[in-house]
Amino acid sequence: MKNELHILLSTLLKKSEQIEEEQMKRPELNDLTYRQLYCLEIIGELHNPTLTELSEHLDITKPSVSAMIDKLNEKGFVAKIKSDVDRRSAHLHLSELGEKAGALHEKVHMEFAKLLTKNLTESEIDILTVLLKKAIKVFD
Repeated sequence: MKNELHILLSTLLKKSEQIEEEQMKRPELNDLTYRQLYCLEIIGELHNPTLTELSEHLDITKPSVSAMIDKLNEKGFVAKIKSDVDRRSAHLHLSELGEKAGALHEKVHMEFAKLLTKNLTESEIDILTVLLKKAIKVFD
C-alpha cells in the first residue's frame, strides 16, 4: 500500500511539474523562474505586502527576497511603493504584467485540480478535499 501511495504521489507531482513547465513556455512567463512566479502569486494573495511580510511568508531571508524583488522590478512585474505611514518601508505592488503572470499561475493550479478530479464524483471530491486538508496539516 505504501509503495502504491509513493507511485501515485510521484505521478501527481510529475504531472504538476509538466503543467507548470508548459505554462512557463508562454511568452508572458518565459523570463521567470518558478520561484519568481510563486513570489508574484504570494504578493497578490497578501495584497501589497512589505518585504518583511513577504520574507516571513516565503520563509526565506529578507536579503534573498530583496534580490528577487529587484529582479522582478527590473523585468516590470513588481513595483516598490514607499509606505504613507512609515517612509522607511515599502509595499510591493504587482504591475499589470505581474497580475497577468500571477493569474496565469493560478490558472495552472485550477487546470491541475480539474485534471485531478476529472473522473471523480462530487462525493469523492468532497472526500478527497477532507483527506488532503488533513494530510497538509503536517506542513503547518
